[in-house]
Amino acid sequence: MKSTDDSATHPKHFVLIKQACLDAQGRRVSAEAAAKRLLDFGRWPLWQGTRNRRAITAGSRLAIYLAGSCEVIAMGAVARVDLWNAEHRRTYPLLLDGAPAAVLVMEDLRLFSAPVPVKERLQRLSFISAGSKKWGVAFMGGTRAVNAEDFAVLTGSPPADGLAA
Repeated sequence: MKSTDDSATHPKHFVLIKQACLDAQGRRVSAEAAAKRLLDFGRWPLWQGTRNRRAITAGSRLAIYLAGSCEVIAMGAVARVDLWNAEHRRTYPLLLDGAPAAVLVMEDLRLFSAPVPVKERLQRLSFISAGSKKWGVAFMGGTRAVNAEDFAVLTGSPPADGLAA
């Protein structure tokens, strides 16, 4: 019998990458402050050119990574993916520099009591080449698809579906 699990072709674990930006009043905010505002908002916008935009679906697990400090500060899941609309724009807590194509509606959000330091875990990540000096490029593009084992390393949590870390 053929499995209906398409996780091999459609990754179900993603890293959402946040960098410093401007708030709705045009003041600079750190990546951490911006990410926390989006977590409080419960929505994460995806622009037309965002990598993995169409691959992220309801049920996908999310890790929130901060550019600059190189830490994962939270995890959660996608409840659904909506089209960006006027209500999202009206209540969005940061300055928009364009119109997002979609928005992830998040659930089961968990802000970590202590951030997970990614630099200390590089050698355990399958998508980082051993000894790579430019490993930060792996965390560019707004999102990154990862396997369950890498997700567990990045979040400090047990892997999903009984997979070993």
